[in-house]
Amino acid sequence: MLGGLRGGIALGLAEDYYLSPSLIGSVGVEGSTGKDYSTFGDNPFILFAGIRHKLGKTAMPVPLFLGVGLLAYCGNNTETGCYLKLSFENFLSNPNMYIEPGIDVMSGYGHATLQCGWYFSPADY
Repeated sequence: MLGGLRGGIALGLAEDYYLSPSLIGSVGVEGSTGKDYSTFGDNPFILFAGIRHKLGKTAMPVPLFLGVGLLAYCGNNTETGCYLKLSFENFLSNPNMYIEPGIDVMSGYGHATLQCGWYFSPADY
């Protein structure tokens, strides 16, 4: 589950899968208010697919991943593009929480994003 600022205020679900110990694939969908922050704005859905690579030894006290992928802001004015993000795992010392600052590139323009998420797993229940 994730949410934050991405083409407006967004909330959605993503599915992660391990391709190797340091490479994670991710696909998901988010509902968004759109850039005008209205209920179901100009592009109410965001679809994305990408990968995250765990960076080796860093000065950060938490696991750090670099992510890239493709995305589409879907709706009345559908736009496609790509994204680049950093994922900080174990945010606030919680192993289920992460934060992701990044940038979405659409139609030649970059849009800053900030996502926060929570990992759910069957072992939690």
